[in-house]
Amino acid sequence: MTNGPGSTPAIAGELVVALGSGCRLQAFSSADGKPAWDVDVAGSYKSRFATRGGCSIPPVVHGGLVVLPTGATDGERLVAFDAVTGKPVWSAKGVERSINTNPSFWDAAGGAQLLYHYMKPPGESGVTGVNLKDGSTAWSVAAASGMSNTAPLPLGAGRLLLQMWSGSGVFETSGAAAPRQVWSNDALTAAAVPAVFADGHLYGFWGNSGEFFKCVDATSGTVRWSTRIYRGTAIVAGRTIVIQSESSGLLRLVAADPAAYRELTKMTVLKPGAATLAPPSIAGGLIFVRDLEEIVAVRIQ
Repeated sequence: MTNGPGSTPAIAGELVVALGSGCRLQAFSSADGKPAWDVDVAGSYKSRFATRGGCSIPPVVHGGLVVLPTGATDGERLVAFDAVTGKPVWSAKGVERSINTNPSFWDAAGGAQLLYHYMKPPGESGVTGVNLKDGSTAWSVAAASGMSNTAPLPLGAGRLLLQMWSGSGVFETSGAAAPRQVWSNDALTAAAVPAVFADGHLYGFWGNSGEFFKCVDATSGTVRWSTRIYRGTAIVAGRTIVIQSESSGLLRLVAADPAAYRELTKMTVLKPGAATLAPPSIAGGLIFVRDLEEIVAVRIQ
């Protein structure tokens, strides 16, 4: 079994849209698997991702568009495609480079905006708000320092989290104004996926190897508690955090409780040893976990 693609497919109406590690963006019918359209991102946009480990960006689907950072050195670094036909609709002009980082989006005063995590020398991260209707730039804000390839995390009420390898910061905006930084510290550090957000608190990893799991107040940046567990990837479901270990095969269910770390249960669901790069997912009463060798479904009781 090969490592396979590093991105997660997206649903666009009756189509499944996926970006392969070879940087081909393809859409297939969810009913019968027949191909609908195909874009050679590597060739059409001279994607530098294709020659540097391959593409690993989940496409963003919103309002009939499939939006994707292309990895182009110049020019069309961010492009929106028609979800039905695959034809280009707009390209964002003047955005900085990204480093194989998937965007996210939020609803702003003037309409939906893509949150595009950029990087520019000598190692500075920032976020650009891109209007999803036409690709125009609404605002751009730089982090105090550091960089990473972690997606910006919307926190609601015009706030977002940006995680760097050196630390994290929360930004806040009102109306059409550019966000301002509310706080910045090294309590949480960037990983493959962002921290999870529940009831005003952030839950994520920190440490040289990401070995500490922490709860941080999203308003102030204050650490509420910290515990040492195997590093992993996490998602939140209601008031439960689902953590999949990176290599031990462990699956943990942890209460989203800012008062203290409370482990509800843990179990070995994958054979220890293989790398786990993707977060768990939940559907139909099942938790799905996978590593580079197997995939397992765990029923939620």
